[in-house]
Amino acid sequence: MSYPRQQSITPYDDNPIRNLEFVKPHPTQRYQSISIAKGKFCLLCGMQYSVSDTLCPLGHPNGRVFEANELVTHTTASATAHLRRKVEMCWNETEDPISHDHQSHPLEMVKVPVVNLAYEEWHNEHRCKTCGMAYSWTDGRRATPAEIEAAKQGKMELKTTDKAKIARVG
Repeated sequence: MSYPRQQSITPYDDNPIRNLEFVKPHPTQRYQSISIAKGKFCLLCGMQYSVSDTLCPLGHPNGRVFEANELVTHTTASATAHLRRKVEMCWNETEDPISHDHQSHPLEMVKVPVVNLAYEEWHNEHRCKTCGMAYSWTDGRRATPAEIEAAKQGKMELKTTDKAKIARVG
């Protein structure tokens, strides 16, 4: 006996992420859809949204435009769940050698303009306000001669290159 089952709506399920305003399910492929209108597909979380929007509904800037009647391949909510979790604690944690307890502090991000002298580039470095752990660099461009000179004189901070002070996985 068959009966309709409620679709799982938790952010950690294995169902494809579909916005039915832009796509319709493919008749035979579970993780593919056929677009019914022009839209954008977020390359991070997989959401489909309007071309006029600069960010996806979750705030990600990386979108690929698709046309009507185009094949769209989806990710699952479980595969992109980590992109929806807010990082609240800094990754720069210490471990007590006796109890093996991990000590961390709340993450408060600050944006600091920095210069990389090796490549003559200017960036906004996003780092933890408490410990200085660097998380990312944005808005990169060629540094002006005045910025390079200020960095050489110590009036402007240098880009973090110490691997122990860069947040990374692995």
